[in-house]
Amino acid sequence: MQYTGLTDENIKDVYEGDIIKRPIYQIPAEYCGDELFVVEFNHCAFREVPIDRHNKGDVLSDFNIEVIGNIYENPELLES
Repeated sequence: MQYTGLTDENIKDVYEGDIIKRPIYQIPAEYCGDELFVVEFNHCAFREVPIDRHNKGDVLSDFNIEVIGNIYENPELLES
């Protein structure tokens, strides 16, 4: 797994293949739950791709993310 150069909110290194969670908020700053993403490398950038894969994902940032596993050791998280 390739290191992204980023860390999560717990200072844990983020790698390609990691599964991360990010809180989702609606205006006006109302917490709506967490969304899960897989860290992938494509088009010359690391991206966070939603587990449901309804869109291509955004460029990965280390803002407000937490690594909760990876696709190799925790494949059951992909079924969420």
